[in-house]
Amino acid sequence: DYHTPIPYNRVAGLNISDAQRVHANLDDIVALGLLRHPVSEYSVFGVIREPLDRFISGAWHTCHYDNRVPRDNDEAVAYALGLTAPVPPVLRLQVNWLLHDGRPINRIFPYHQLDALAQAVLGIADARVTFRHRAESRRTRDMTLDAGLRAAVLARYAADVELYRSVTNQPAASK
Repeated sequence: DYHTPIPYNRVAGLNISDAQRVHANLDDIVALGLLRHPVSEYSVFGVIREPLDRFISGAWHTCHYDNRVPRDNDEAVAYALGLTAPVPPVLRLQVNWLLHDGRPINRIFPYHQLDALAQAVLGIADARVTFRHRAESRRTRDMTLDAGLRAAVLARYAADVELYRSVTNQPAASK
């Protein structure tokens, strides 16, 4: 994705543009023949965010990209929910990146456990996540949102809510 040093806008066949910041998913990477070995020979790591938290964050990012200045979460989320194709990548379902051949990839970590992901990948017991995109796992987002907007987001992200529940054994935000 665009947070990595991989030249995402230079992968033939993905129709990637700087403006849309389109991310390739694992199925795209396999289909393009970018792997040296079958995907089954790799350890595939992914991160899932709590769906409502992710949508609120994505809504604010989308407003920023579109030069909008919402007053609050309600205004940002209402704007993002009203968008039609092309849907910005920050608003797309996470299952698009966390499934391969219709099944979850083999190692999915909740976003609030990024340090555990780093420890697993690096094999270092005290690894801390430090990457260009701020470690959101160590802060609390304002989750205040109108009940109707909350229901609309959770309905739109139903597949993400189910995957999140299966990975974390806990419900997505519902209050």
